[in-house]
Amino acid sequence: MKLTEGGNAFPDVVAIKKEYVPDLLAQVQKVLPEYTVIPHIGSAGFKVEAGDMDLFLDQDEVLKRSDQENAKDPVKAAKAWLAADIAKRTGLQTVVKGRNVHVRMPLPDGKYGQVDLMVIPNAAGVAAWHQHGPRGSYADPDFAGSHIFMLMNSIGKALGLKFDAFSGTLMRRDNNEVIAGPDRDEVASTLIPGANGNDFNSVKSIMRALARDPQRDAKLAQARDDQQKGLIKLFEPLAEDRRPIKLDFLQNLLEADASPRIPHPEDSIFSGSAEAAKYLGALKEVIANPGEISIKWDGGIALIFGNNPAGVFVISDKYMAPKGVYPTSPEGWVKYDQDRGANRADLYAKIALIWPGLKADVGDTPGLFKGDLMSAGKLLPVNGQYVFSPTTVQYRVPVNSAMGRLIGNKVGIVAVHQYEGAPWDGKTGITNAGNVAILSPTAGIKFKLNEPVQLVSQANRSISQYGKTTDDFLAGMDGVAKSALQKYFNHKITGQTTEELPAWLQHNVSGKQYKILIGDGGTGYLYTHIQGFEALKSIWNSMYQLKNNLAQQLEPQVQGFEQWTGGHKSGEGFVFPSSIGLIKLVNRGVFGQAHFNK
Repeated sequence: MKLTEGGNAFPDVVAIKKEYVPDLLAQVQKVLPEYTVIPHIGSAGFKVEAGDMDLFLDQDEVLKRSDQENAKDPVKAAKAWLAADIAKRTGLQTVVKGRNVHVRMPLPDGKYGQVDLMVIPNAAGVAAWHQHGPRGSYADPDFAGSHIFMLMNSIGKALGLKFDAFSGTLMRRDNNEVIAGPDRDEVASTLIPGANGNDFNSVKSIMRALARDPQRDAKLAQARDDQQKGLIKLFEPLAEDRRPIKLDFLQNLLEADASPRIPHPEDSIFSGSAEAAKYLGALKEVIANPGEISIKWDGGIALIFGNNPAGVFVISDKYMAPKGVYPTSPEGWVKYDQDRGANRADLYAKIALIWPGLKADVGDTPGLFKGDLMSAGKLLPVNGQYVFSPTTVQYRVPVNSAMGRLIGNKVGIVAVHQYEGAPWDGKTGITNAGNVAILSPTAGIKFKLNEPVQLVSQANRSISQYGKTTDDFLAGMDGVAKSALQKYFNHKITGQTTEELPAWLQHNVSGKQYKILIGDGGTGYLYTHIQGFEALKSIWNSMYQLKNNLAQQLEPQVQGFEQWTGGHKSGEGFVFPSSIGLIKLVNRGVFGQAHFNK
């Protein structure tokens, strides 16, 4: 739709300017004072102009107020009643089409705009799937909300599922059984293991989340056909290995920033024994090259900062950067949030406080760094230590240690781990010249490891001996069942559940899925294929024990400061740049339990 066009329900309506939206919303609230009106649906208020303004009303609320529950078609009758009621009370023109009650409303310039009241079941739960504006999505000129749902249905098709954008639910294609939703995290993790709702903010973010999905090509099959028809653009990487052939430094940093979460090696078995073998190979690389291990700092907000190509200092975050937003002042953060209808007031003062210090630390160095904000505000000693806790881990730094002297007179602490999209070496291009302390990825520690020969051999044997049985077992389950099984393993190891699997599945999968997996009297898939389940568990456990051994060897080598997690002297873990990408070594029995149960 062109920016100069309006809605199509009335012949004389015009496009709604961004600055008119607050006034229009206030009018709607006066017209519907007894209804819960859900705003920020669609682009109105986020683009310079929008053809109309979409708002959600809950279907049950409209039915109740209209007293049309007993009509032949209650929903249709309720919308007709709502349109007539608005026209009668206000004199505004109304039209009912499909799920919408269109209202012709006056604009501040004397013209008229179209407001679409969309009557939706469970409107509050579904709205998040359509509120792209508050996430800043419209800042990307390539963004199209409908393309998200097209791509989701392509992914779902490979799993025997489909997604309904106006119920926010993921359903089986054969019988419409609801599998997940409308919670965005639940739907996202079902379609792409390990993904969350933020990974589904745009086609570009979904494509990044799919980058390491072993079913990637199958999940993109329908979408690629749609792309050939000109219906969608997928923004696929340029090279066969899904990495850019040549990027400028901004693009390179964005690509690195937007990568999927760093995986836990043991979870690779849920993608099959071949994938598990790759991650076992990566763990062997860790053992052979421990000097490349870095600390996984448990930081707060991720910051991207440095000098842009014009030599201007900027600070962005992991949400702004993919949209090309790089504020050149603290005020830019406030404006960005105001434009998308958000408020992170607790963060603005911190960004303003550390801005001059980070700028001085970078100096004239070209390019961008990425790091985590560990602390903002001058720290005062507590029993001879500086103590700060960005999220789950509490850091205790002796005042008279090297790190203590570094942070003692600073107003902020940032742990930096990337420069120009690659791991930072801890020294190139940045100093501690400003009043913000810069911590390096390794904290100056050169890590060492002893090879746990028996555990490596056990993992090798498990994959070799049980790999085919596990693959056959996984092949007999759909994507929803596999995701549920992985979720259970993760919840069990992190202490989020103490239930045995059958009891846990009762309230974590649909009734039909439960019957398939558990059945009556031991007739379900998990019982009739118990050897496959035990084979999968054997491989997962062998990988977990090996990884845990490496993490436990590394933890005591952290010197000069203390990390405390859930009452244990332990940090979040460690990161290693393997040949298949970054992998993390996290003791999930310590950090995971503290993180998920705090």
